[in-house]
Amino acid sequence: MQRTISMLVADDSHVVQQILIDAARASKLPLRTSSTDNGRDCLTLLSGGNIDLAFIDVQMPELSGIEAFWAARKQGIRTFVTVMSNPPSPEAMDMARKLNAYEFLFKPFAVADVLAIMKTYSRITSPTKVLIVDDSSTVLLNLFHQIRLGGDHHDLQRRLQHQKPFNGVQAALGI
Repeated sequence: MQRTISMLVADDSHVVQQILIDAARASKLPLRTSSTDNGRDCLTLLSGGNIDLAFIDVQMPELSGIEAFWAARKQGIRTFVTVMSNPPSPEAMDMARKLNAYEFLFKPFAVADVLAIMKTYSRITSPTKVLIVDDSSTVLLNLFHQIRLGGDHHDLQRRLQHQKPFNGVQAALGI
């Protein structure tokens, strides 16, 4: 089962907020949404450290979206952020890039763009099974150390039993 994604919508336009919240519902992802219409509350919510995904408008009252985003990054907050604006200013786009925003949406945007961002976030944060095929002793030794620190090294021994170890791996593993 996939964990619930906490999503922040920070925009002083309640119409844009509703579009993003409707997109979240349409995504069928396990999303919990929060919304605000000003930059100061945006920063407060980001600073809480429990926002996974955020859509932040550049121009908001009290504190700009870029200022809130910058302050959150300065605090070490690594939220997956999409910045939004109309019209897009080159300065805001440059700052969003420097702050490692995932995307910069130009208003008006399509719901499909928002859904694509949500699905990308879900995909990159979901556990994925990976098969590594590598014949280097470094990879095997790293695997061995991981198993030794957190599990049963006999499993690695059984797996290697039917293969001819190479580069001194057999001696290093003691098998």
